[in-house]
Amino acid sequence: MGKGRPLKPLDPDGSHAARLGAEIRSRRLARALTLERLARQIGFSAQHVSEVERAHASFSEAFVVACDRALDADGELMALLPAVILERAAKRHSNQARRRSSAARRSSKPREGASRAADSTADRLSGTERAVTAIRGALMSQDVFAADPAGRAPDLDVLRRHISSGWCAFQSSQYSVLADRFPATLRLGQLAAQRYEGRERLAAAGLLSMLYQLATLTLLKLGDVDAAWLAADRGVAAAERSGHRLVLGSAGRMLTYVFLDAGECEKAQQLGLAAVAALERKPRASSSRLSVLGALYLKTAVAAARKGDRSVAIDLLTSADRAAAQLDADRNDYWTAFGPTNVAVHTVSVAVELGEPGYALDQAKRVRLSRLPVPERRAQHLLDVARAHGQRQQDADAVELVLAAENVAPEEVHLRPATRELIVDILHRAPVVRRDLRELAHRLAAA
Repeated sequence: MGKGRPLKPLDPDGSHAARLGAEIRSRRLARALTLERLARQIGFSAQHVSEVERAHASFSEAFVVACDRALDADGELMALLPAVILERAAKRHSNQARRRSSAARRSSKPREGASRAADSTADRLSGTERAVTAIRGALMSQDVFAADPAGRAPDLDVLRRHISSGWCAFQSSQYSVLADRFPATLRLGQLAAQRYEGRERLAAAGLLSMLYQLATLTLLKLGDVDAAWLAADRGVAAAERSGHRLVLGSAGRMLTYVFLDAGECEKAQQLGLAAVAALERKPRASSSRLSVLGALYLKTAVAAARKGDRSVAIDLLTSADRAAAQLDADRNDYWTAFGPTNVAVHTVSVAVELGEPGYALDQAKRVRLSRLPVPERRAQHLLDVARAHGQRQQDADAVELVLAAENVAPEEVHLRPATRELIVDILHRAPVVRRDLRELAHRLAAA
């Protein structure tokens, strides 16, 4: 501006950072300030101000505070900052996922000194990154092939307790704790499947499948779809070796989760329906069968809703409701948390996916969370209800529910991309950004 060169046009709708940069430029020009004059007032370089205005540079909260004061914005620039922070976080997490995917395609053979290098960088990784690294590393490990094949087989009862502990950590949304324990437990499971014979070998294969299924869900929560594919595939293979149809049905549900997170809603629905049909062909009415079948109905209903197939979604919810009525209790067979309460919870989730917030909020009144003992599911439900309020632009109610969910299961809330999307939408609409909303946005970005 000071040298007479025309200003390059800005696109405030290009990103949240672009919107903030355009607002800074607009206010600067309205006060006839050059880049140099504003830079001197706020204590930053003119080049940095220019790059921020064009959304070509990151910036600190101190920079925005200084601009807000110098341009007499009365907090309006600061109100745009949380959305920028969340946008950065989403981009960072996406980049991390791409790096993990790229690393998986490279040779997994450890180089000399690689273990020491990994140890030296571990402390610099986020909690999510450390958890992904631990679980992915366990999946890629070849230690089981170096073990003495004549060695003693792990005790299956001990292995069951370790697996149960891992699933409990998952259902409590303690993903970092789970990841710390997972490598050792997976190695025990692999050794058991290798060393046992006869009926015990089949049982060991079923336990190993449940471990891979646990890894699948955890990796999806942590945002690593590629590694989740690997775990799900191994889970199905182990389930087939076990010859146990409920373990296989449960492994099929994990593949449905993976297809959904990969954006393949059509394939997720097809796979879910195929797994349902396989279990329905043998209608022995045990609580475990009803639980696995009911959980498949529910997940496939979500896939249908996300695809926009309302009639199929409703039919599947009706089938799940019938299975829950037969069960007549909220159980947790095969770690499904299936029962009447979970059907009610998924009815809300399906309504949100279909864009029917009024119906979702009506159905939410039926849910008694005290009957759902799994913190992860309770937090998911609160977030679904928050999304329904967000769809109706009832932002205060939405924020209150997100904070309630965070109190139940912080990691669950911080890891879900839908939470960030909801809060960004609310930040866009908020005339004034309350302190609790601003602090929540910072926590979501830091996760």
